[in-house]
Amino acid sequence: MNGQLAGLKVITYEELVSEERTRQVAAAVLDGLAAGANAAAASRAGYYSHNTTVYTPRGTYTATTTGYSPAAAAIAQSNATAQNEAMIGATIERGQQNLAMLEQAVMKTIRCSLESGTAANCICNRSPAQATAESSIALP
Repeated sequence: MNGQLAGLKVITYEELVSEERTRQVAAAVLDGLAAGANAAAASRAGYYSHNTTVYTPRGTYTATTTGYSPAAAAIAQSNATAQNEAMIGATIERGQQNLAMLEQAVMKTIRCSLESGTAANCICNRSPAQATAESSIALP
């Protein structure tokens, strides 16, 4: 850059996989927290409380009615379970897709050898399913 040498950090496939696995662990922890909060909220869904004002010739009174609805609780728990399963399933799928993308897209090894000081021949090996590609890079 601007006539100066610049360092180039080579990130290995193993480093990328390690970063992805760390991201997956963090996502799993956050999913667990979210699922727990969702389940806790659903566990309170069956309880209710209503305030009522009653007007009589003797004055105004406030009455509070509280109770529990098993049907509302069951519906909320069922919804929370489905939401949590979908959230966790999506996180697992995204992690698997990311690892599959790394497997397909990232060069795993690079071998370069100098020939006569003018060019570097590089052999780039990708995943086992892909063929080996060769290229030459001219050096100044």
